[in-house]
Amino acid sequence: MSDSRVLLIDDDPLILQAYQRSLRRKFQVDTAEGPREGLAKIEASQYAVVVADMLMPGMTGLQVLQQLRSQSSQTVGILLTGMGDYEQALAAINEGVVYRFLTKPCALEQLVRSIEDGLQYHRLRTQNDSLQPMLRVLAEHIKPGSFPLGGLVRRLAESLELPQPGDFETAAHLCTLAQSQELYQSLAEVEPLAEMLEMASLPPAPWNQRLTENLREAPRAAVGAHLLDLARHCAESHQHGNTPLQTLQSLSPEHYHPAALASLARLTA
Repeated sequence: MSDSRVLLIDDDPLILQAYQRSLRRKFQVDTAEGPREGLAKIEASQYAVVVADMLMPGMTGLQVLQQLRSQSSQTVGILLTGMGDYEQALAAINEGVVYRFLTKPCALEQLVRSIEDGLQYHRLRTQNDSLQPMLRVLAEHIKPGSFPLGGLVRRLAESLELPQPGDFETAAHLCTLAQSQELYQSLAEVEPLAEMLEMASLPPAPWNQRLTENLREAPRAAVGAHLLDLARHCAESHQHGNTPLQTLQSLSPEHYHPAALASLARLTA
């Protein structure tokens, strides 16, 4: 699907092979050796994110991304640059040609985070039209302090290194907003919210009924519902005047996932 495909463009085939080995388990990756092959693939297929090296023979990575913008304005461009290209890369960001630039040598973790952020940004851009009805509905219901669970749920998701942690925070927001049946039905019409609404509506259950030991491999809706359940318990415990340590001691290891409990312990230490 074009909404999750990533194209890597570099004139060094060994670098491309290394990228593909490292990223193929996380993303749907395609590679192109050099700018001409890259532009040919961009013309033939649709990609959510294109990562291009700055220095390539015949055409720079920036020129490739400039041409990409004219062909596919929704595709997100990431530029790999050397230190000497800093000013040029920054100007490209200001002009909207490049979403983000990374200085070489770039750590794999940094590249993964940037691609994940790029995919999420692409999703928001392409779904902008369908999000507009949601924004109008939410604008009528949002009040300061409406989302007490969202921050904790997001921090838990980030601590667990779950992809797109903002979705889990949004699910916590929807859990509060969707208490109105009329509002829930309005939100359900917005396709991008389907998974997050499922997170918000699943009833609590012991972790081993829905989840696997590796939370990244478990159904995202079930993971989101579990983190919401954990956040609710923490909020209720806090309302009763319990300390973070007392809250941790009150959590059942049979009910809550061990990785989620470990993350909560780290966050409240």
